Amino acid sequence: MLRTDWFYDSEDVPVLQMIYPDLQNRFPEEADFDMAFEQPVLPGNSNEHESAANDLWLAHDDDSSLSCWKFEDSPHVGAYLSQKVHDGTEPVTYVSHDADGDWQFLGDTMSEGGGPVLSCLHHPIDEDRSLAELHDLPLGWYAVRENKESPWERFELPPEEDDSDGRASDSVVN
Repeated sequence: MLRTDWFYDSEDVPVLQMIYPDLQNRFPEEADFDMAFEQPVLPGNSNEHESAANDLWLAHDDDSSLSCWKFEDSPHVGAYLSQKVHDGTEPVTYVSHDADGDWQFLGDTMSEGGGPVLSCLHHPIDEDRSLAELHDLPLGWYAVRENKESPWERFELPPEEDDSDGRASDSVVN
């Protein structure tokens, strides 16, 4: 890394460090790790590095939606969930991909029972893999279904109407 630092004249360079396990397949933070395999850890913005490292592992985990991500949006783009969908007390039965690019995941009671919850796009998809079918839902469209086992039906959102003050009305989730 010293040569990289010299070459790029001390500018920040993105780096992903791989940590390898000992001969018993244990990593440094695990009990009984063989310290003969200890490696120095590069300093840096820990949140950024932890997120990148976590995404790397999830991309190879069949239980994660990141292993087969097909959405054009980043898995970490914000998405709005109703409180009941976020809590897991209601399945997603309505998904919209608003004209402004926002994603909304709502249940039968829509936004009743609490305000919107901002989440990463991949979280509701991790909870319900059938949502991945909507990866190609165009901007300005929505999809509905009767229940979690029902197929999705897709529709174009009606054009937004102007309020009395001349502003466009809000979408389903404010």
